[in-house]
Amino acid sequence: MNGLKSWIYFLAHYVDFLLSAIASIIIFLLVAAAFRLEIVSINPGPIIIVLIVWVNTAISLSFAISTIFGNARNALVGTFLVLLMSIVISIAATAIWNNDPPSPYFIWPPFACYTAVGIINSRAVGLAAPALTASTMSDGGKLLTTIYYMVVEWAIFLLIAIYGHVHLLLLEAYLTGKLVIQTEYGVSRPWYWPAIAPFEKLLRKREIIGPPSTQPDLEASTNPQTDKVASNSTTISAEGDHDVASERERITSGSADDSALVISLARKRFGKKLAVRDVSVAVAAGEILALLGPNGAGKTTLVNCVLGLYRLSSGSAVINGFNIMRQQDQVYRYVGICPQHEILWPDLTCEEHLLFYARLKGVDKTDEKEVVEQCLEQVELFPEGRKLAKQLSGGQRRRLAIAIALVARPTVVFLDEPTTGISP
Repeated sequence: MNGLKSWIYFLAHYVDFLLSAIASIIIFLLVAAAFRLEIVSINPGPIIIVLIVWVNTAISLSFAISTIFGNARNALVGTFLVLLMSIVISIAATAIWNNDPPSPYFIWPPFACYTAVGIINSRAVGLAAPALTASTMSDGGKLLTTIYYMVVEWAIFLLIAIYGHVHLLLLEAYLTGKLVIQTEYGVSRPWYWPAIAPFEKLLRKREIIGPPSTQPDLEASTNPQTDKVASNSTTISAEGDHDVASERERITSGSADDSALVISLARKRFGKKLAVRDVSVAVAAGEILALLGPNGAGKTTLVNCVLGLYRLSSGSAVINGFNIMRQQDQVYRYVGICPQHEILWPDLTCEEHLLFYARLKGVDKTDEKEVVEQCLEQVELFPEGRKLAKQLSGGQRRRLAIAIALVARPTVVFLDEPTTGISP
């Protein structure tokens, strides 16, 4: 949402996990060598090869398993339990097959890895045959078979993870980074999107919002004129007052299509609770729209839906001509966001924050300094430009969040309670 494509986050996490795993392997080898463990001291080549292949397979496996879960905490616990149970089952299987299980047993990567380690260890400590080396691994029974299985499984699970989390790199020109598997946040892609992705660019066109009858709400009540709002159990007219009805007619008729922001019949439900009810509003470039209402009225929920953080139950949102449901990458180029919660890093200065976001949004390198200084001046933070975020007052941190939203002069800026804690 802040300018980086999904595959960059994907690659950064992969590299981070891989480096951490390699560091663990190095520590293991050093400790094992210090205690003269045979599996390392005789010839470390085979165990190093197996562990390098395994850590790559384990990362892709973890990524694939995480697609099942809706949030990071459940994914972490679920992946840990799966790997733990795999160790327990592998110990039992090793006793049954004496390190010589059938090949289909290696379909599950942890089983292949544990078998490979067992083969290397048994040859290192045994007297019946010499210890394996990197050049004699083919003499280790099914050792090479386990490695081949893990390499293939690495590729398979990585493709599953890519399918579930981000767009395929070969289709990047056609896709917009939307998820296939619905998680706690974000807008999901249909399961069949790889088949239709190559044709999306050819068929893509600017959305034309039709009349109300063309956008049915599958979750609406059977009476189109009334709807009971679950939050307060009161019955409200579906048409609203004259101004509301007039704005809805202007949008659904297509008269507001050239506006910077067009929200049409936006509705959001959380279970049985109706949080946002058929909001229709258009905001032209240069205009300011204020959403007023008591706590829990759905203001932040509406903003989150328009930004693609939550999926709309029905209706649509278009920013600068791009549909938030299908063209998120293009949408985020024209959007600035100041959320309710703090989004600052305590150990970065004000200038570093703005420079970071300026680069994310593609500001030319020669203009970065000018853009940063201009944003600081707009929120009266220029004297504090070199202060760390943790050294700022609450009001100053809020000003910095507003400045971040204004970086690169976005077409549409969303400010969610921006003046909280700021002196008048």
